Formats: sequence, C-alpha cells, structure tokens
Amino acid sequence: MFPFVSIVLTRFQFTDLSGDKRRPGQVVSSVGTSRADLIVCFITSVPQSGPGASVMSPDAGTGLKIQPWLCFVKIATLHRTVIAGKLGATTPAWLAA
Repeated sequence: MFPFVSIVLTRFQFTDLSGDKRRPGQVVSSVGTSRADLIVCFITSVPQSGPGASVMSPDAGTGLKIQPWLCFVKIATLHRTVIAGKLGATTPAWLAA
C-alpha cells in the first residue's frame, strides 16, 4: 500500500510529545506490505543544510507543490493507521542522484 519512496501525508509527533502536526513524509522502509509499521522521513519546505538534508524537485509525481527538503535526521516509525494517504512518489531521477 505504501511502498519504498512513497510520499505520504501523516501525523508527526512533536519531540516533547505535546502534540502532532500533519506533514508530508517519505517512506524509507523497504519491508513488505504485510508490516503494520513504516519508517518515514520528514519533508519540509524550509531550506535545510548539512549531511542530513537533501533537496527534491516538486513535480506532479511527488504530489508536492513547493520545493521539498528531505530531513534524514527526523525519522519516525509510524503505524499505518496514522497515515492519512499517499501523495505521490519520488522520481527515479532523484533516486539515482
């Protein structure tokens, strides 16, 4: 249902557990579809720098409308029930880079 490199809309918990916010994320786990948990990487529109960040291009395939930044330092293991839906997937060109 949400394979590797899918871009999904999900709830990310605040680090102090005071609440959560609905944000896009990229599925980085490659486990089969029978698993209940997914490993998801945070996506933001705020420019990031450093080794834990990577820029993506917004296009129709990703479902994202503005310049997305993948934050590899913000990763969460989430149950499928907190995933609101699939927005798209990362482009093959971005994966090869």
